[in-house]
Amino acid sequence: YGHILNKINQYDISISVLEEGCMLSSDPMFFNIIGNNYKNMGLFNEAEESYQLAYEILPDRMYSLYLLMQLYKESLQYNKAQAIARKIISFKSKVESPATREMRQEATLMLDYK
Repeated sequence: YGHILNKINQYDISISVLEEGCMLSSDPMFFNIIGNNYKNMGLFNEAEESYQLAYEILPDRMYSLYLLMQLYKESLQYNKAQAIARKIISFKSKVESPATREMRQEATLMLDYK
């Protein structure tokens, strides 16, 4: 429900719903979507905190780092984006997939970005 609210640009309500979900589940996707809501609202510091928390909850997943890299790129923090890109490139995935390969590709492009 919180994700649907995000998709229809109901960011404040989505955050409230997802925060309730965070009390019942340790799934980092709750925090990733909260971060997406904050990013869409232009609240980059809050988005950064949400993505970092999602990564801390499950550091075996690359996706939160990828979202963080995208946030830094979008907010013109290229040095931070490139630091996260290096982390993504060196990330040891338990399972390689088309998604992880795509994230690594984008991270590689980020290192070439000036």
